[in-house]
Amino acid sequence: MLLQSPELADRIVRVVAVAGRRPDQRFTTGTTNTKGHRDFNFELDPEAFRVLLKSGLPLVLTPFEISSKIWIQRADLDRLASRSRAGKTLAGPAHGWLDLWQQLFGVDGFNPFDTLAFGYVISADGFACDTLPVDMLTLPDDVTEPGVQGTAVASKPFLIASSTLAAASTTALSCSDAPPDFKRDLLARLSR
Repeated sequence: MLLQSPELADRIVRVVAVAGRRPDQRFTTGTTNTKGHRDFNFELDPEAFRVLLKSGLPLVLTPFEISSKIWIQRADLDRLASRSRAGKTLAGPAHGWLDLWQQLFGVDGFNPFDTLAFGYVISADGFACDTLPVDMLTLPDDVTEPGVQGTAVASKPFLIASSTLAAASTTALSCSDAPPDFKRDLLARLSR
């Protein structure tokens, strides 16, 4: 959008993205997934993030770091299904997603990745976030898990947020923790 219609940039208050990581952070789930995950939203289109970083628009990162601390388990889905018709409709496919996570990663739950970005947009209160320098670096690939978009490449771009990036020309608000009541609030909203 910034390339196609740059005149719209002044209408954007901020961009909230499910992307980014701290240095040396690997995205792993459970104890059986040693090969890790990709920073999927970023890696799907790193050039779009390059344009975003150069734009100077305020950027908020709600990365894997924050979502990996929130777990939706089978009991949560069962409660969701019992609360409303909407909850029952959502719980069915979510059970399938949970089953996939059990099969791939050996865990009894899943992380609701993108919901953390929505949660931040609805209310940033209670989110632990720091303004950090952010940059795109090319580093050795850290993922080879074929079950989660893994490929064998020598290197790839990383979106890094860290106080150690003194030469970075851009900063972002990088979130590391959600409010303590985030999961309860999420499930309540989904059951309406």
